[in-house]
Amino acid sequence: MTSPQTLQSTYRLSSGHEIPILGYGVDSAIMYRNEKACGRAIAKSGLDRSQIFFTTKIPPGSMGYERTKRAVESSLREAGVEYFDLILIHAPYGGTEDRLGSWKALVEAQKAGKTKSIGVSNYGIHHLDELEEYIQQGGGGTIDVGQYEIHPWCAREDIVEWLQKRNIVVEAYSPLAHGTRMGETVLKELGKKYNKSPAQIMIRWCLQRSASHSTATMKLILSTSNLMTSGGHTVIRQASTEKSNVELINSLRSNFQTAQQLSSAETPTTPRYRAWTRETEDGLYIPAIDFAQRGLAEEKAQYDITVKLFYLPGIPASRRCAHTREAIDLVLKELHVDSIDLLIVSFPGILFDAEDDSEEEVESDTGSEEPDDFDSMIRTWRVLEDLQEKGMISQLGVAEFGSERLARFLPHTKVKPSVDQINLKDCCVVPKSLILYAKSENIQLLTHNDCMDILPIGTTRELLGPGEKGAGILASAPDADDGIQGDVEPQWVVKYTAVVKDRGVVENKGYFALADMGTCVKARAE
Repeated sequence: MTSPQTLQSTYRLSSGHEIPILGYGVDSAIMYRNEKACGRAIAKSGLDRSQIFFTTKIPPGSMGYERTKRAVESSLREAGVEYFDLILIHAPYGGTEDRLGSWKALVEAQKAGKTKSIGVSNYGIHHLDELEEYIQQGGGGTIDVGQYEIHPWCAREDIVEWLQKRNIVVEAYSPLAHGTRMGETVLKELGKKYNKSPAQIMIRWCLQRSASHSTATMKLILSTSNLMTSGGHTVIRQASTEKSNVELINSLRSNFQTAQQLSSAETPTTPRYRAWTRETEDGLYIPAIDFAQRGLAEEKAQYDITVKLFYLPGIPASRRCAHTREAIDLVLKELHVDSIDLLIVSFPGILFDAEDDSEEEVESDTGSEEPDDFDSMIRTWRVLEDLQEKGMISQLGVAEFGSERLARFLPHTKVKPSVDQINLKDCCVVPKSLILYAKSENIQLLTHNDCMDILPIGTTRELLGPGEKGAGILASAPDADDGIQGDVEPQWVVKYTAVVKDRGVVENKGYFALADMGTCVKARAE
């Protein structure tokens, strides 16, 4: 069984980012002269930038390395944004040298964070072969998207086949054939048969044609429920001293099993997980959550709410803007509040060494981890500062920062971290250099026993898979229809804690985790 397509469904690009299946985004180009208007519309929409897929294109007059570099900078200024989601070469003009020069400039722009994904538009097969050879010979980059006019009367079979064989997403423009084919007999007959308009029939043709080669990515939202309750009653218990990964995994498994048991008396469904999960436009909630239930017994002012967000190893740093908002929104929705008091972020690949007050950079065992460079941390922090400015977060904090990293980090921030949370492991002494530096910068030092890789891929597969220890979300075999087909990739984990101020006890504590699921998710070793 594959995950069904909805209006919110996406395809996973080779860059690791997602593109909406339907065109609910902003399509601009230098040639259209609409970048400024699009940028203003986005700014005035009230939507978070991460919720809008913004595309622009390099025009024929800007082909070539230097001209394309200037065009990218000009487009960013014109639109008033820090990045585009996708930049395409509009058409294959200018000859081989200029085409490859433009591609080189886009690869550099992607590495610099000026665009998340890159691709081409209107390229013929020989142009695609030329670019592929350049990339394979060390030119760099990956074609994420190929954009073409595609509809039932302009199918472009050869180009679509070339792109899909290489897992390149095919994006169709003018899927309604410029409105010139609405009176076709075949559209009228199909529309009458299925009670759909000619436009709906044509769009469905595009979607089904694409779906024969690709499957939409589905979001799986895992939750533990409140760990401080017993038997569904609000009985406050002693907070656990388990390490975070053990607590998370045990709590998820327990919550899954409880939901399965409660649904066992109901009418059987196929597949079985449908009885105790809930699918919405946000994704598949495992288990189903009733957000109507009150998260806190008293008013928000009576609590200190602390949230820790774990950015996981192997996940591109460029996804953190969307991930941060997803995680915070879930916590706010669960607790029925409009802000949190403290958000601590944990970057992957950093381990604090108490003996020499430095941080080790740890590479992922998968070999696929994007280097967690300093620039990516600064870009992530700017997203957090924006949320703080909007009043969603009162204070920000970091984890595993020694005095050297703090000294390098602080000059680049508008909002300084209020907290630095460090893991002393077997040592119980905080280095004096860190104590003095933190004191001078008015940063509170806290300790923790959280793991860096809190939810490994193998553990996620076991939790969601078939068998005794699994929840039965994943299919038992490649040809089975008893679960969702494809690979699973955990994206982030968030831990939240609500402490009653005047009593100092934890009333609500829990975890959310998000994983991507689908056949277009690239499998990674654990």
